Amino acid sequence: MRRAVTLVELLVATALAVVIVGLVAWTSAQVQTAIHKAMVRQDAVRLARMLLDDIERDLDGLVPLARPTGALDQPPLRLELCARGPDEGEGDGLTVLTTIRGGDRLRHGYVRYALGEPFELPGGGPRVAPLLRTTRVPDAEGDDAGPRVLAPAVVAFEIEWQGAAGGRFLGRGDEPATLSDFGHSGTVDITVDSTGQTALDPRRAEFLADASVVPIGGEVHLVGGTPPLAPTRVLVRRRLEHGEVLVTERLVDAVGVGASAFAPPPMVRVSLVLPFGAGADLQTATFSRCMAVPR
Repeated sequence: MRRAVTLVELLVATALAVVIVGLVAWTSAQVQTAIHKAMVRQDAVRLARMLLDDIERDLDGLVPLARPTGALDQPPLRLELCARGPDEGEGDGLTVLTTIRGGDRLRHGYVRYALGEPFELPGGGPRVAPLLRTTRVPDAEGDDAGPRVLAPAVVAFEIEWQGAAGGRFLGRGDEPATLSDFGHSGTVDITVDSTGQTALDPRRAEFLADASVVPIGGEVHLVGGTPPLAPTRVLVRRRLEHGEVLVTERLVDAVGVGASAFAPPPMVRVSLVLPFGAGADLQTATFSRCMAVPR
C-alpha cells in the first residue's frame, strides 16, 4: 500500500509553492520595472537626439553676414545667456540666421530656440518648461511661424561656445553680458597706393588686426565715411607689419568709414537636461553635443 500524504507534508509543500510563486512574481515585477525604466530613458535619448539634430542642422545652414541690413536686421548668430534663474527653469536662447525651406523654395530666415513658461510636473520634481522653436522669414509674407513645441518638458537648456582661439568652452559664468552676437564694428580710413592696392587703417577698428576674428580671406563690411562709400563687402588679403590690412577690392580714398565683421566661435556646445519617469521614479539626464559653426 502507498503511504498517504500527511497534513504536515501538505502544509510544507503549500508553503514552498507560495514562496516560489511569490519569488517568481517579484522577479517578474522587477524585470518589468527595469524594462519600463529602460524604455522611458530610451525615449528621452531619442528625443534629445532629435532636438540636437534640429539645432545642428540650423547651425550648418548659418548665413554669416558681416553686417545685418534691410530685412535681415539681426546678427547671424545670437546667444542669450541665463534667460531664467535656476528656480524658474534654466534656459538660454539661441537665434540663428539660416536657410529655411518654404514649400519648394529656400529662403534666409531666423530660427530661435528658447524655453517657454515654466511649470511644475505632476507628482513633484524640478520645474520644467517646453522647448520652443520660432521661425521668422523676413522676405516672405505669411511664412513666419509661431512658437512650435519641440519638447514638452525640459529642465535646462544651456549654450556654451568655444573662444576664437579654441580651448575651453565659455558660458554663463564667463560672460558678464547677458547675450553675445559675435559682431565687431569700428571705423577705418581707406588709402589706395600708386599700384592700386587698397589698405584699411584699423586703429579705430582693432578687431581687423586679430587674425582669430578676421582671418585671411575673411569678410569685412564697409559703409559710409567721407566721401560716402556704398555698402561694400571686401575680403582681407594680407596684413602689413605696421598694422594696415590689405583687401582684395580696389576702392577710393576715404576717412571714417564704418567697418564691421562677424566672427562666430569655432564650436558651440548645446546641453539639454530632460526628465524621464514619474513620481518617485522621476529622474533627469543631461545630453550634450559639440557643433561646428560655419564661418
